[in-house]
Amino acid sequence: MCDNSVEGYEIIQQIRHNTTTSLNIKLKDISNEAAKAIAAELKINLALKSLSITWSLSNEGVKAIVETLKVNSTLTRLNIANGIGEESAKAIAEALKINSTLTRLDIESQNILKEGAKALAKALKINSTLTTLNIAFNNISVEGAEAISEALKINSTLTTLSIAGNTIWEKPAKVIAEALKINSTLTSLDIERNIISEEGAKAIGEALKINSTLTTLNIAYNSIWKRALKRLAKH
Repeated sequence: MCDNSVEGYEIIQQIRHNTTTSLNIKLKDISNEAAKAIAAELKINLALKSLSITWSLSNEGVKAIVETLKVNSTLTRLNIANGIGEESAKAIAEALKINSTLTRLDIESQNILKEGAKALAKALKINSTLTTLNIAFNNISVEGAEAISEALKINSTLTTLSIAGNTIWEKPAKVIAEALKINSTLTSLDIERNIISEEGAKAIGEALKINSTLTTLNIAYNSIWKRALKRLAKH
C-alpha cells in the first residue's frame, strides 16, 4: 500500500475543494491522524453527499469520521464496510440522534452484535430523517432484532429496512409482526436468510392484514413450509 500520509492528504484535498459530491475510500491505509484530519474537513464541507469507507480505517478512525455526522449538514448516504464492530455502531447511533440529513445507512456484515443493534434502535426512536437502513448479516441476535422491531413502532421515517441473515427465529419474528401492525411508513422489509418458522410467518401474515404500507417483503430462505408461504402471498 502507499504511504498513508499521502493517501490521507489526497482525500483531504478532494474534500477541501468543495466540489466532490461522492467519495469512495476503498482499500487505503489511512492512519488515525489522517482520519481525524479528514473528519475535520467533513465538519465544514458543504458539497459531499455520499461517503463509502471500505477496509481503510481503524475503529478509532471510523469513530472520528462518524463523529462528524453530528455537525455535517450535507451528507445523505453513508456506507461502511470496515469491520466496525459494536463500539463503532454505538458511535453511529449517537450521531444519528443528532444528525438531520443522512437518509441512507449501509453497515452490512459489520458484526455490530446485539448491543450495536440496541443502540441503533434507540437512535431510530429519535432520528427523523433516515429512510433506509441496512444491517444485514450482523449477528444482532434475538435481543437486537426485537429492539429494532420495537423502534419501528415509534419511528415514522424509515421506509426500507434489511435485517437479513441475523438468525432471527420465531420469537423476534412475532415482535416484527406486532411492529408491522403499528408502523405506517415502512414499504420494504428484507428478512431473508433467517430461521423464521411457520409460526413466525403466520404472525407476519396476520400483521399484513392490518398493515397498509408495506409493499415489498423478502422472506426467502427461511424455515417456512410452502403452505405458510402461500398464506403470506395472499396478504
